[in-house]
Parts: sequence; C-alpha cells; structure tokens
Amino acid sequence: MEQLKLKQINCMKILIVYTPRSKSTMLINILSKKFHLENCLELLTRSRRANQNFNEFPELIHRINTEDNICVKITGGNDFIDLKTCTIINNYKNIDYNSFDRVILLSRDNYVNAVLSYAYMDQLNDRTWHRQKGELKIGQPYTVNSLKIFYMLRGYIVYNYVRDFILKNTDPKKILEYEFESVETSAMHDFNLSASDFDIDLEDNQLDYKQLVDNPEQTIEEIHEVYNRMNQLSISDINNADSFFWKYAKEAIL
Repeated sequence: MEQLKLKQINCMKILIVYTPRSKSTMLINILSKKFHLENCLELLTRSRRANQNFNEFPELIHRINTEDNICVKITGGNDFIDLKTCTIINNYKNIDYNSFDRVILLSRDNYVNAVLSYAYMDQLNDRTWHRQKGELKIGQPYTVNSLKIFYMLRGYIVYNYVRDFILKNTDPKKILEYEFESVETSAMHDFNLSASDFDIDLEDNQLDYKQLVDNPEQTIEEIHEVYNRMNQLSISDINNADSFFWKYAKEAIL
C-alpha cells in the first residue's frame, strides 16, 4: 500500500478500532501528532463510563461521521456491550467508516497476555503503558480474578463482530489491519514514520506477566477455557442474558 506523506495531505481522518492492551493509545498519540489531527481519545468509552449509559452515543457518532482532521479511537468490543441489560448494542453500525481516510483494525492476538496486562493495569490503577523510552516499569505480583477475565474476553468476541461488519461495509483500500507485536513497523511503513516518532523504545521490553501473576497455570487455563466457550456460542446464545457469555456482567467494571 502506498505510504501516506504528510505534505500531500490537506485534510485527514483516521479511525482506530481496537482490542484493549494493544498499544492503541501509543498509536493514536503518534498519528495525531504526526498529522496535526485532533486526538479524539476514547470518546465513546469516556461517555459510557461517565454517564453509565449510551445516551450520548448518537451525538458522538454524528461527530465522528462529520468532522474532519480527527483521529478517533474506539474499543471494538467493550464500547458496544451493555452490561446492565446484558445486550450488544448496534451503535457501531451507525459509524460511517467510509468517511475515514484510514480505518485501522488493531488487535492483540495473544488474548492471554491481553487479559494479564489488563488485570495488572487495573489492579495497580495504572492505565498507562508499562514501558517508557529507555525505562521498564518495576513489576509487582498481582492476581487475576474471573470478573476481569470475562470482561476482557467478552470484548474480544464482540470485536470480531464489529470487525466483520467493517470489512463487509468499508472500502477495502481504506482498511489497515495491525497486530500488537508488529504495530510499530506496520505504522512506520503505512504512515511514513520513523523510530524518532515513537516515545518508547521499539525493542520488546514488556513485563513478563506470567512471572508476576499468582497461580499462573490455573489462571491461564481459565482464560483459555472461558475464551473457547465464548467463541463457540451462537449469536442467539449471546443474546440470551442468562448465557455463559454474561457471567459476572453485573459485577463488571463499566
């Protein structure tokens, strides 16, 4: 795909649809800065958490569809899950994906490490990366409970539905698919970035969560079991509030 060059772009919109703990914040910050775009960081997530509902979503989605010179980041799964009613809401179908110059589908294929990373972040109340340029944060022992496992993996399953919808309804020339392990090199190629554009070291210096988590074998086994069971559910099962999919939903953090 032809690289994007800043000097050739007068007006630009970028959308990042992601699974949590996939370097999405790093990516939106870099692209917003590089192309002088308004950084619309988690518009839907922040509204959902602040209001404990989805009432502002129509207005926010209208803004997403109509404004230019913005870089938007939305959680492809959890932003469209109503834990109170145990339903998947269809707001993602109202986004005009073709209004964007690029739609980035960003995932972390290793869902085990994603869950472990989320639990580490959430327990320490640290919603930042676990690494900075030239510095790795000190690791601390932590636990992963079932509530966090279900919360994260529900998001993974719904992300797949959102991703499929985007792929079917968006000009394929606009779509970029990135993965956690190679997001830096992919972005450097597609957006004409250099290593100096990143405020982290590009070498792998992530925490070894499996060495820090309590009962790692038991925890990882539960993560795999929950994901496999969820992944086998039909859409009718998922739409059933009493199904396995919604276990711990009422206790989950919004």
